[in-house]
Amino acid sequence: MKTILLLLTLITSNAFGEEQSHSATVTFTILNSGLPASANAWWGLYKPGVRNPVRFSSWNYTGKKTELFEGIYDLGVFYDEAGSSQSVWFEKVHIIGNVVQTLDVAQVEETKNRLSNMNQETAEHLLNALNSIPPNDGN
Repeated sequence: MKTILLLLTLITSNAFGEEQSHSATVTFTILNSGLPASANAWWGLYKPGVRNPVRFSSWNYTGKKTELFEGIYDLGVFYDEAGSSQSVWFEKVHIIGNVVQTLDVAQVEETKNRLSNMNQETAEHLLNALNSIPPNDGN
């Protein structure tokens, strides 16, 4: 039970709680059909469920590096296409360590699969970290 609670604490409190201590660096490069998206394309990381583009936890332009707290975020990608503003959302993206990803807005399903694989690697990393903690003989 302690292991499960610790895992949940690591996942949830680092994103939005007061116990934030681990930082991550994030660089997302936004493409459209394999080519650079509009010059003003940007991305934002949001508290899960938030869809208001100005309520981000962190953001930056395509290809720029940003530092933020590790955690689970919804990722919004914003770009212009044919004079119209567009957006694509990816839910529950695990951010841990150094994240460098290319996001192709024309290949949303493939990008979602890649982010999902990144989430699986994050979960495995957290479980390995938990398994390396020595047992507490006092409780």
